[in-house]
Amino acid sequence: MRRPPPSGQLRATTPRVTVKRTPRVTVKRTPAVTVKRTPSVTHDHRGVSYAEASKVLAPYKQWMIGANKTGYVLTKQAWSGPAARNYNLKGSVIRKFLQYEKQGTWRGINLGWTDNASAHTAIVRSQWYFRRPWGSYTDETGANAVPIKYGERIALAWGSGEKPFIKYASRNVGINLDWSKTPLYEWAILGGKPGEPVKRGEDWVIIYNLKHKRPLMYFDRTAGGDIGWPDSTRWGTGTITNPNRGESDAVKALLAPEAGTWIHP
Repeated sequence: MRRPPPSGQLRATTPRVTVKRTPRVTVKRTPAVTVKRTPSVTHDHRGVSYAEASKVLAPYKQWMIGANKTGYVLTKQAWSGPAARNYNLKGSVIRKFLQYEKQGTWRGINLGWTDNASAHTAIVRSQWYFRRPWGSYTDETGANAVPIKYGERIALAWGSGEKPFIKYASRNVGINLDWSKTPLYEWAILGGKPGEPVKRGEDWVIIYNLKHKRPLMYFDRTAGGDIGWPDSTRWGTGTITNPNRGESDAVKALLAPEAGTWIHP
């Protein structure tokens, strides 16, 4: 029979087996699964709720459409459409109506404010109208026409002129707006839940330009009509109102899906 090895040899060889294998299993598997999947959800603009978005953009709820009556705001294809679909635009800051108004040479686009907000002025200055890219959903003369929805893109126009539509355009003086012969679907009415109808004479709304990505607002200018954007400037003073960093996500939360995909963030 072979003799067992001396006890000193057993004590030397046993620890080598136990020490080397345990750490390798525990260290390699945990971190790889935990780190990679969280960020994509957190930065999604859909995480901004309607309440949060409304709070951020509340200062720009400066407009009431068709302040002299109640009902829904309807579209039409041209000035020659139903007169009942012409509206005034009342400002909440100055409490007067936005209108076509000659500003003189080198003073910007011909837009300004009425002298008063009387019932007569509300009727006479009801010359704004809205147009959809695909026209009205139903017959323009029918009672079942679908009203403008919050967050959808539309064109904005004034009166019967050769160039009635308003578009964003860079200018040296006054607000960056210009007239266009063809409709530019670069506007949206915000301030209510996307998809719900806009009510005339009741809702204070945001008139938002999708191209410039800024809301239209009252702005006390040195020259030209007193309207502007949050990033508008006065001569010698720079920007008066600084855009809030959270506005971009808030606007996306208030746009209808089709408008959101049309304009790139």
